[in-house]
Amino acid sequence: MELLFEVNPMEPDALVDLLLGESPREAALRTLEWIRAHSQARSVSLWRVVAGSPSLELGAAVDQETIAGLEKALAKGQERLEAGQPYKTERELLVSIEAEHGAHHVLYVDGVAGERRDLEAVHTYARVALRALRHPGTSGPRLSEDAKRNELVSLLTFHEWNIARVARARNVTRKTIYEWLKKFNISRERVQKA
Repeated sequence: MELLFEVNPMEPDALVDLLLGESPREAALRTLEWIRAHSQARSVSLWRVVAGSPSLELGAAVDQETIAGLEKALAKGQERLEAGQPYKTERELLVSIEAEHGAHHVLYVDGVAGERRDLEAVHTYARVALRALRHPGTSGPRLSEDAKRNELVSLLTFHEWNIARVARARNVTRKTIYEWLKKFNISRERVQKA
């Protein structure tokens, strides 16, 4: 039998490039959406945590309830995460994906259906999403300007527009929060005290 063509195996990076296509960031988001659909979850998000302070890398359906849930899960599940074990409750899942230089990346699945927690598949796909985010073809900031603006508005709403509390939650100065308000053209709201 004569070979009509020779097949050369692809280099792993070339295969990743082919699978990710034009936008690795979109591939990462599609992967998170798959996790969300597979888990029948309300929201799914990737976070980078440094010294207990989380910052959003990428998310699907992230809102102020997600942020509050993540902060509580981090506080309760810190020991398990440091030991490389997932933190699970009846409706949420927090999985450490990778640790590097004093920081670690975690996946937070909020509102997951109890019977749909296939931890191994979720962990594998979360690693794929993180790798896609780090792919050299991923251009621009990790979060789009719209996502950064939405995260800031969610934090402001959650903390009742208290700039000092938002600054502490983000581990930045109040001046930085005011600069972000100006940058994203967000008008400061005054909340009536009860």
